[in-house]
Amino acid sequence: MYFKRRLLMMISSVCLFNIEILADSAQLLMIKDQISQLEQRGDAVPADLYEMAKQLEVAEQSNSANNQPTDRSCNQNLIGTWENSGKNKIYVLNANGLGYFIEYSVSGESYQSRVEFKWTSSQDAVTFNYTSDLIATNLETGMVSHKTRLENGAKSCRFTSTVLVIDGSAYYP
Repeated sequence: MYFKRRLLMMISSVCLFNIEILADSAQLLMIKDQISQLEQRGDAVPADLYEMAKQLEVAEQSNSANNQPTDRSCNQNLIGTWENSGKNKIYVLNANGLGYFIEYSVSGESYQSRVEFKWTSSQDAVTFNYTSDLIATNLETGMVSHKTRLENGAKSCRFTSTVLVIDGSAYYP
């Protein structure tokens, strides 16, 4: 069983590598995010999901340059609530430069991790200056399992139509 799962993960990684070079439409980013989440949990990725991504790549490559989504600067209005496709990671970016990030555990016990920050954005980065520790809380008991101080700094950022990509992960309004 372990060998089969490991082989599937290796095959999935090769397939995901091919998907990584695709155009960054909102649909394609969502599919890539779903594939990534399945792989991280160790779940099998349906072959039709890879096929859908490949078909979308072909369709996007055949479109003219005018029909392709255009990257916009991260200096654009990023204010709002942004969720990944699995709805387990959420950025809230407020107009006053304050915000917070919440992540829910994907497997095992139910945990919520939360950290507050001040944020600024530039052409191709979002800078986070954390104003609190990252606190992981067991959602069933309400007990804090651990606190961690995160390092302040910039993360790569792209804004394509209605998709915000922070440090390689896609988020949607």
